[in-house]
Amino acid sequence: MEVINKMVTLLPNVEVLKIINETRARETKKKKHDQDSKLSTLLFETSSYLNQTPVASQNEEHFCKLVEVLKPVKLTQAEILQIANLRPSSSIELQLIIEDCEERIKTEEQLELLVQCYHRWRQNLWTRAKQPTDRKRANTEYDRAYFGFVLA
Repeated sequence: MEVINKMVTLLPNVEVLKIINETRARETKKKKHDQDSKLSTLLFETSSYLNQTPVASQNEEHFCKLVEVLKPVKLTQAEILQIANLRPSSSIELQLIIEDCEERIKTEEQLELLVQCYHRWRQNLWTRAKQPTDRKRANTEYDRAYFGFVLA
């Protein structure tokens, strides 16, 4: 197997899963003797892993909303990508992801606001589909007031 494009860009796990699923679909359409068994194994194992993570229920729109939520914090693309992929659950985990966090995020309040924004996005992502209509409407109004746009 030959790598054609080395390190073109970093991808969030949601896009990796999409590409893997598309590639698996193409591979399964091929005749059995034309399929690459090593590629099939790689695709199967990677897909199995990613489908056990929260990324399985996401789409690219969710990732774009996270980027919007984190835009005021001025994080690098790599940091946003790590937050989306690793799903930190505490300010300590965020500090480990954000390079020079102490210098860039001066106060504990700023860090806590970042954690709250992230948790609000994460909570919205998982609960929005299961909520009754009146609850969705209340969350939509909250999102618009708190973030300036509607999450997920």
